[in-house]
Amino acid sequence: MFQNLTITKLVSAAVVTVLAVVIGFNSFTSVGVGKEKVGATFGKVHSEALTSGVHLVNPLADFERYDLQEMTYSWDNLGVPAQDNLKTSMDVAVTGHFLPGMTVQVRNDQGSAKGFMSNQVKRRVPAMIVEVGKELAKTSQDFYGETTLARMETSIIDRLNKELNQRGYHITAVKFSDINLPQVVTSAVIKTKQRTEEVNRQEADLKIADLKAQEKTAAAKAADASAAFNASAKKKAADAELYRVQKEAEGNKALARSVTPALIKLKQAEAQLKWDGRMPTTVMGESANVLMSMGK
Repeated sequence: MFQNLTITKLVSAAVVTVLAVVIGFNSFTSVGVGKEKVGATFGKVHSEALTSGVHLVNPLADFERYDLQEMTYSWDNLGVPAQDNLKTSMDVAVTGHFLPGMTVQVRNDQGSAKGFMSNQVKRRVPAMIVEVGKELAKTSQDFYGETTLARMETSIIDRLNKELNQRGYHITAVKFSDINLPQVVTSAVIKTKQRTEEVNRQEADLKIADLKAQEKTAAAKAADASAAFNASAKKKAADAELYRVQKEAEGNKALARSVTPALIKLKQAEAQLKWDGRMPTTVMGESANVLMSMGK
């Protein structure tokens, strides 16, 4: 019996030791930087949140952790309709964080951080994007414009924060990416682009043809001008030759009129009287030597 009592005491001591270790271990909790913890004991939420550091706590309490640092959540291939009721597929990334000092309210209202994100953020964000997108985009193609997306981002952030700030959460950014138009719009855009390219090609061909026609016209005008110039030059040359011939004929006629019988006789006489370089002959003949002496 004494031996059984000793064993019982040893077991009890071991149990007490284990409980002491467990209680001692659970009597402390650490909180990381940029986070808060909110405890609850037997279903009652503590009135104050624990900030970064090590804290002595009730070992029977359980704690929920909330991130005060920004966290980003994404939605892939979210269908956003425009006013034409055609949905455009896009990826959306939303960044936000829990507000310091409001994590106690979050735990009272929503419980865990995971429950809050599921019930508040992940349900509200897609609904808000659809609502704002349909307000600002008249057609699906408007989602390709930077202005429409920028206006959507601003509007979504403002509207979400009006709803979430009072619940302890704040949205800092909304970004859109990988935007894909509806298939019917994409096909229409492709066909329109093809038609535009065909029209541009035809216009280019017409311009080329027009330029070639202009070149031919210019060449023809130049040829006509050259021919006209050559014809004018030939006519001027012919006129000049005719003028020369006429003047020469007129000169000949004038010369003919000036030759009279009296002029002819005068010219003959002048020809006879012209000295030929020989001495004059006498009646004595050319062979006679006559010595003539001049008187002193």
